[in-house]
Amino acid sequence: MAKRTKTKSKLSILEQDKTGYERYFEDHHMKTRTSNNTLTGVGVLDKAECINILTKIPVKHKTEIEMLSNLYKCQFLQWYIELKSGFNLLFYGYGSKKQLLEEFSDAYLKDRPLLVINGFLSKLKIKEIFIQVISGINMGVKPKSRETLEELTEIIKEYFSDPDRSVQCLYIMIHNIDGQGLRTLQIQNCLSILASCPNIYFIASTDHINATLLFDQDRATKFNWIWHDVTTFNHYEVEPTFEDSPKVKRRKQQELNIKVVQSVLSTWNANRRRMFEILAKHQIQANLLQQQRKSRQGKGGALKSEDIGMEHDAFYKACRTDFCIRTDGDFNKFLSDFRNHEIIQSLQSKNGKNIYFIPMEAEDLKKVLEQC
Repeated sequence: MAKRTKTKSKLSILEQDKTGYERYFEDHHMKTRTSNNTLTGVGVLDKAECINILTKIPVKHKTEIEMLSNLYKCQFLQWYIELKSGFNLLFYGYGSKKQLLEEFSDAYLKDRPLLVINGFLSKLKIKEIFIQVISGINMGVKPKSRETLEELTEIIKEYFSDPDRSVQCLYIMIHNIDGQGLRTLQIQNCLSILASCPNIYFIASTDHINATLLFDQDRATKFNWIWHDVTTFNHYEVEPTFEDSPKVKRRKQQELNIKVVQSVLSTWNANRRRMFEILAKHQIQANLLQQQRKSRQGKGGALKSEDIGMEHDAFYKACRTDFCIRTDGDFNKFLSDFRNHEIIQSLQSKNGKNIYFIPMEAEDLKKVLEQC
């Protein structure tokens, strides 16, 4: 027993004497296993579930947040005076500003014509909003859907520049003027034109750190902003529910790619479609085999295009066998058409051979083939 203890103590001393790199390789001599669980297998929350989870998040530092809110409420009168003095207001800072601006409008703009635009809406259509404004105020002009955004902007501007107008002023409150639906140069130019009108007042909020890049010298002059830091630390409870998650965006992009490929293939002859089908079926089968191999080896992760693509010679031979091409010229011409539309791409393997592949997932390829 004493001998075994002595042997163990000698081993521990030897282990302590080993240098860092020797211990590193000894501790990492076994192969690590990668889980097959990936983010692609995680479900996407729907809108109702997202709102339900957000409402259950406990509010931290509630007392301090209420103190901040009361501090900003004391500035409401100052903000209103700044508006009436010909300035427009732009609010920035961490936290949702939606509730604060709504409280300001309830306190000082309740009996005045107020247009509220939710810039955080992903499907916001500013042109339809302008048409509704022209129709609602009865500007004496019947707006038409074929009119451009610039023409509609000019109608609104001319009305509020007319001294004989029935509605004296218009307040426009925009939550997230830097939202995805309002970032285009055309929309920002039209909004700045309205903001330069003496009888139209803008109250807007921004959340993106680079929002100032929306306003060049000309637009900044027209907007005539007074910037207010209103860091509220309030949760973004409403705004995120209207934004697409990265996974939803990726899914929409995939659906768009499927429709584009189907549209292109429908305009081409049967030989080109068969050429696409040959590569697509090979890629689907190769993808399945690679997934099975990785599963047996206990590995996860995305597949490389080189593993599922088709070498030039094999692709050419398969097309000749299927009689979708007759000559090298046919093969190169068809391939050039596919590459010009970015439907088929190529890369060089480690041994220098060209490998062709379709930059789509196997499930998307199956959907395309169903319509071929």
